[in-house]
Amino acid sequence: MFGIGDEVSGAQTAPIYSAAPVNMVTSWYNGPSDLSWMSGFNHTSQMSDLYGQGKAQELVVWLYNEPQYAISAQFQTDIKTLVQTFEGNGPHYGPLYVVLFTEFETYSSDPAYTAQLMTAYTSAVKVIHGTYSQAKVSLGFGGYDWGATYPVRNLAPYQSAIAASDFLSVQAMADCTDEAQLEGQIRASVAQLGTYHKSIMISHFKVWGAASCATAAFSTFEADMFNDQSLATLTNEGLFAWGFMNDDYINDPGPSFTTAVADIRRYSSGSNVSLPSSQAPSTSPIQATG
Repeated sequence: MFGIGDEVSGAQTAPIYSAAPVNMVTSWYNGPSDLSWMSGFNHTSQMSDLYGQGKAQELVVWLYNEPQYAISAQFQTDIKTLVQTFEGNGPHYGPLYVVLFTEFETYSSDPAYTAQLMTAYTSAVKVIHGTYSQAKVSLGFGGYDWGATYPVRNLAPYQSAIAASDFLSVQAMADCTDEAQLEGQIRASVAQLGTYHKSIMISHFKVWGAASCATAAFSTFEADMFNDQSLATLTNEGLFAWGFMNDDYINDPGPSFTTAVADIRRYSSGSNVSLPSSQAPSTSPIQATG
């Protein structure tokens, strides 16, 4: 399943959205100030209409600038409000994928804070499950701590959050000059997260830099990653969804756009994705020793 967006209206007007079977719309929540404008969805049929068109929704919660809010009681109240908003007013309903605390590794280097954040995460999972039956939740890992030369991370501090998750997710973002490194990060992160036997999402993908550099990097990335062999490996490890940021290199006319349309048409499985039940893995997950 392929997605696009930083918010609903931008996703729906993106050229790739209408040219290819993009079946997931992504919105970002960056702090409590977003609640006021997001509440406007409650007065429209936008959520219901998207679900009625067979689309899924992804809600990315990024609180790098609000680390204390992330572990507060207010967040638990606000995430319930957010999920109710993205559930919509009916009559159509559909899957909502909530990626909590994306890039949480950057919020604080204090282990005590990380422990509090993991507690806040498991509490929020219960709130979300109790609010909307079609909502699935994941802890949002940062992909930059993986790579070809460091393929395994120490995930021990996050075991309770991983166990509580319906799926696992990792972001993939890099400077256009680091395209090869980005490929290694994706392959390594999906491989390790796959040892938990849960479905995996690339929650948000982006290359940045000068327009010509970003477009060239994305073209190389498309050739290397969106092919039968590469995607067979990733999907066998558990990959089920890929969310793109709404960038020019995937929307502007040209070879990278044409290739992206063809790739999404070839590999899209729609939005009716069944996640495996959240069960303990049959083998111990791979862990770093350091």
